[in-house]
Amino acid sequence: MSDTNSPAAKKARKSIDVCAPNDERVGRAARMMLSNPTYSVPQAMLAQEFTEGESKDRALQQRVRRLHSKLEKGVTADVVVKDVKPAALVNVDKDFAAHIPLGLKACDFLTKSTDPFLAVKTCTDALDAAGFIKISKRDPFAGVLKPGGSYYYTTNHSTLVAFTVGQKFKGGNGFKIIGGHTDSPHLKVKPISKRSGSGCVQLGVECYGGGLWHTWFDRDLGVSGRVLVRTTDPETGKEKIDQRMVRIDKPVARVSTLCIHLQTAEERGSFKVNKEEHLSPILGTQSLLESGAKAQLNQVDDDDWRKAQEPALLKLIASELDVDTKQIANFEIGLFDIQPASLGGIKSEFLNSARLDNLATCFVALESILAYSTSDDLADDDMISLIALFDHEEIGSQSTHGAGSPVMLEALKRITSAFCDVINVEAHSSAVRRSFVMSVDQAHAVHPNYASKHEKTHSPKMNAGVVLKTNQNQRYATNGVTGFIAREIARKSNTPVQEFVVRSDCPCGTTIGPIISSNTGIRTVDMGMPQLSMHSCREVMGIADLSYGLSMFNAFFKHFNEIDESLEGLEKMQTSEYLSLSRLEPLSQVIDPISESGATIFSDKSSKKRRIVVACRGSANLRNFGTNLKFNLTPATRLSQPTPSSALVHEGFQDASVGLWKELAQPLLSRIKEEEDATEIIFTGHSLGAANALLTSILYRTSRPSSSLSVVTFGGPKLCNDILARWIRCDALEGSNILHLVHAKDPVLANNQKLWDDLGFVDVGIELQCDPNNPIVYTSAEEKPKSLFSNFAWNILDHCNYMGVYVGPRAR
Repeated sequence: MSDTNSPAAKKARKSIDVCAPNDERVGRAARMMLSNPTYSVPQAMLAQEFTEGESKDRALQQRVRRLHSKLEKGVTADVVVKDVKPAALVNVDKDFAAHIPLGLKACDFLTKSTDPFLAVKTCTDALDAAGFIKISKRDPFAGVLKPGGSYYYTTNHSTLVAFTVGQKFKGGNGFKIIGGHTDSPHLKVKPISKRSGSGCVQLGVECYGGGLWHTWFDRDLGVSGRVLVRTTDPETGKEKIDQRMVRIDKPVARVSTLCIHLQTAEERGSFKVNKEEHLSPILGTQSLLESGAKAQLNQVDDDDWRKAQEPALLKLIASELDVDTKQIANFEIGLFDIQPASLGGIKSEFLNSARLDNLATCFVALESILAYSTSDDLADDDMISLIALFDHEEIGSQSTHGAGSPVMLEALKRITSAFCDVINVEAHSSAVRRSFVMSVDQAHAVHPNYASKHEKTHSPKMNAGVVLKTNQNQRYATNGVTGFIAREIARKSNTPVQEFVVRSDCPCGTTIGPIISSNTGIRTVDMGMPQLSMHSCREVMGIADLSYGLSMFNAFFKHFNEIDESLEGLEKMQTSEYLSLSRLEPLSQVIDPISESGATIFSDKSSKKRRIVVACRGSANLRNFGTNLKFNLTPATRLSQPTPSSALVHEGFQDASVGLWKELAQPLLSRIKEEEDATEIIFTGHSLGAANALLTSILYRTSRPSSSLSVVTFGGPKLCNDILARWIRCDALEGSNILHLVHAKDPVLANNQKLWDDLGFVDVGIELQCDPNNPIVYTSAEEKPKSLFSNFAWNILDHCNYMGVYVGPRAR
């Protein structure tokens, strides 16, 4: 029998953990491997357990033949493992079968990653295998980074930055960033670890983060973390300190509960945990361990730190690292549940594991950057695709390597500078404004036994898609624009999206999103994958959500640039191009004789990109006000394109826009034909004109389906139900910018909000807050319209002032 600590034996145990920890056939195959290390586990399984003669399952026979064929062609064991279905997975439901390989791969990642140090090591091992180049933060990046290259570096061995450079990247271009964190609540060993009581040898531990500490009782606990080891440099003979990672997958510690017979009824009902007195794990009994402790104490050791440690623990770590206990200079270790990650549920649709928050994100982020580094899309990419996995999120992120540290900004500055010939402050500022962060942390799925804890309309479910997180008090960084970008990415990848908002009577957690966005100024969205039992010793999530997360991340790296470029966003709205430099040449003016709605066609020659602007007039007479008062939601059957059966629109606005389009179509389409170099058309308007601008743009798109258009309105009303709004965004005006500018002093909007909400009216595009008197568009909701104004009549002119321009009717 070969050594049970040999590489072959460890490989066997690893394969058992990943594939089928409870499958006896795999167990027999592993034992065979221990006796014959030349076999791989899949080969042993094929040779002894899955022979065609033993199986009457035709599908299984076909798999065996395929696997034999792969082995004959020299396919590696890792590839074969993916194809072998353990007994527990043979009857997987077809709806989840496609997600099983990724789920099993996640199990392997989670089982290896028992703390932030091991999580980063697991990532860097995969990055090394994929050809990423490790770079040192102490050395200049210039001359090292190349277009098309893939690189990584770590900070404190517990924070990771990995990135791929687009082939067309230049200094000043943007970054596509996925952010997550490597830490989870757990028990960390104190600097003085010795502790004993009542004949037991214990371990002094401290609670890290906000864990559900009662879930740590009666668990088989191992030890892992970073150990500083004194060694001698073989070349110089000088002493040096190595940082080594240790993971002891043995049940060496346990926190036991107090038996029911010794608890009062009140104690049983509350189960209150005193974190100092009740959580010290037991390592063993003094009678068995004291001889080893005495032997170690009798040795000459002048190191005060080692004297303060539990001798049995030091001996165990030294044995695992194959060093002498005197070589251990310090350690930073914690406890973990040794039960490996596994698939669960009647259809194997769940992933059960410790540390899903937030190693599930780290795993999917790693998979996405590995995939994108070899993607054909890299050839046309002019941005940096980057993942940043931070330590210390669970305790506030305020450390040298947390999200509140300089790590993020330093990455942008140094990578940008590496592609600039000279030091260029403007290049860094430009990169910040062109960048985007997906702050990804696990989300709260609705619990079927505690459904009332969720806000009724914002209750994410497992296996139902990624979750977009919003909080108006900025506990999450999502705003109207960043949320829109995330949904567009999801739409392009057919990834289902769920929404989460915490109940108003519940406190809201936070993430690295607000920290990064406030420290760097980079646009940020908060999102995650839904799970239950967050911060428990063992958590659960849906395996389909791993696939949805990977789909979302892959689409982010692939499609963000085109989405961002198509969004005539806040920065462009604030430039002087729309103010002092605009040169609009009026081409034609039309009026609908029935509704008396009007519009003017302009040619915008203020920029290199020739534009046609259609400006729809707001309310200017009694007939226009009559149009506004036709509130009824009516079927949207007159918008040319076939609309959903339940799509409803404001009756007056539909009538006015259809009548206006009859007058507008001929001069507009003919002008566009004459202006052959015009590449874009913008529909704009104020108040009633805003409604007409949006609806006539739909009628225009019917005439020119492939045309590029944008809709930018001011002080516009809500005009349709949710079904029509989604159809406009996703079908009728797919790929178009729809921006609605509003401000807090607009009394028409404020006084009608409740009426519109009660009637079922919703917004169609992105609502942006602006200043009524200055050319400013706010990047967050600094100014939100109040629900009611008491001085409506006194401030009616505020409805007509937008960004320092009077946009209302003028006397003739």
